[in-house]
Amino acid sequence: MSNELDKIINFMKLKREPVEETIKDTNSTNFALYLITISIILGAIQTLLQNLLAQDLYEWIISIFGVARPSVTRIIMDAVANNIIFPVFAIILVFYIGNAIKGEADSFNHVIRAIGYSTPPLIISTLFSFLSLIPHIAIDILVGFANFAFGIWFVLVLIFALMLTFKKGALTAIGALIISAIIAGIATSWTVFIP
Repeated sequence: MSNELDKIINFMKLKREPVEETIKDTNSTNFALYLITISIILGAIQTLLQNLLAQDLYEWIISIFGVARPSVTRIIMDAVANNIIFPVFAIILVFYIGNAIKGEADSFNHVIRAIGYSTPPLIISTLFSFLSLIPHIAIDILVGFANFAFGIWFVLVLIFALMLTFKKGALTAIGALIISAIIAGIATSWTVFIP
């Protein structure tokens, strides 16, 4: 386990050589999938709890104007679409789009390892988000700051890892991420039609 922790720390510190070694290491695939799964599950649970148990400021404002709160069905389907379908679809798209724009990743597993070991800042951000279930302005400020800081960190680590995965570098990684996110976002936008 300490070996995996070292790999995660190297990713979070953006250390080029150890990150490249992890991305190429076929024995790291299962742990990368494990990290992706944890990230997805935590995100789905946090979204469900937040939307079912806590009313945020936006919901409070629109309720004044008589706009109905989304149904439980829509809340659940939103959580599934945004926290499960979106990331899985986006990961698959990153590989295919990255290669389509001549990124030349060695394999899909290389992309899995790059993304998986990049998720710890996202996992930490999600864990902080659970605190937002406690209604207090100081906690809201802390959660907002943590989400911003760890969100930026996640994006930087992810771009760095994908830059090393795709042979054409940073522009390919950024392009693949942006295009994949747009397509996955459109593909999961069907939940807006649920009352």
